[in-house]
Amino acid sequence: LLDEEPVYTQGEDGNRSGVLSNNPPPPCRYCWPVGQRVFIGGLPDESEVAISKELAPAEALAFSESGAFRARVEGSVTAVAGLDGVPIAFTADAIYRFPGLLPSDNGAEGQLGPAVRIPSEGGCSDWRSILETSHGLFYKARDGKLMLLPRGDGSPVWIGQSVRDVLASFPTITATAYSDEDHCALFACQNSGGTASVILVFDLRIGQWYRDTFASAQVIRAATNYLGRLAYIDGATVRLQSSSLTPSAFIEYNAKTGTIVAAPNRQQIISVTAEGEFRGNCQGRLRISYDDGVSFTNLKTFTLTTAGGFVVGQSVTLQWWPRIRKCSSFVLDFQVLTNGTATEGLLLFEYTLEVLGSRIGRTRTAQTERG
Repeated sequence: LLDEEPVYTQGEDGNRSGVLSNNPPPPCRYCWPVGQRVFIGGLPDESEVAISKELAPAEALAFSESGAFRARVEGSVTAVAGLDGVPIAFTADAIYRFPGLLPSDNGAEGQLGPAVRIPSEGGCSDWRSILETSHGLFYKARDGKLMLLPRGDGSPVWIGQSVRDVLASFPTITATAYSDEDHCALFACQNSGGTASVILVFDLRIGQWYRDTFASAQVIRAATNYLGRLAYIDGATVRLQSSSLTPSAFIEYNAKTGTIVAAPNRQQIISVTAEGEFRGNCQGRLRISYDDGVSFTNLKTFTLTTAGGFVVGQSVTLQWWPRIRKCSSFVLDFQVLTNGTATEGLLLFEYTLEVLGSRIGRTRTAQTERG
């Protein structure tokens, strides 16, 4: 003993006389950061999940074989995540939270389990669909719905109802990302044949969905947020979202509503008004459909140019009066089209409707029926 280095204990770390042994992580398929730990699933025992010790400065991430760092759920784990510092485990049929005190490095207090099941209509079908935002966790359910698990102790809600048709045509979510500059949640969706992708965009500021398409087919395999902008891999090419709003060629776009039913009975559409900002020469047009978007009728096309008196940054109001006014429902499609030059075009902000609905109130009783 006189020739060797002193032997120290770590009794000050707890009544177990020191931290538990550091072990490498077990084989797993899914992982997610939860605070200063990593939560993993897809272990050899598919119903089991595990969590690491807290990350220490200048040390490698370590796991423990102690039972306090492991737990089980009912069914095979299909994905893991974290929300508000709480580990979340998904199966195909259910969602589980682990709200208890997580285990200390010496195992003296805390443990991963037991799991608490969150009331839901099902779990997650694909780990690639999970995205954490300030609104909560987005994920794709087994029935193809895009769901949102809100922050706190709330149950999941169907957030992607308005884009269910897009998900039916592009059912595989291959990547998710968050764009700082646009404050949007992004979902790269691929068709069943794996030959084309679209990007579903959820604007976190106003809670609206948009769909980004490409002039030529692209197959997105991975995506991430890079310096506040979207970066994704298309085949063997890495593409980065441009920081400039001025394109080399005019990029036409449209904003289409779902089916609008504003009154229980037939109604009359008086006018449709769109508000926006002029950014360059372009055309603005509205299309309307009375058969749930199967066919559309073009309304007036407005030409907006600097030669016509418009100034970049100017607020613009466009208004249309449909010829067919009486209907039970309708779909609107606002289009921004090229006027022959590459400009930023028109930024659309909002639209309003002037609708004459059915009469509200009680119907006057016939004289023969009065008391």
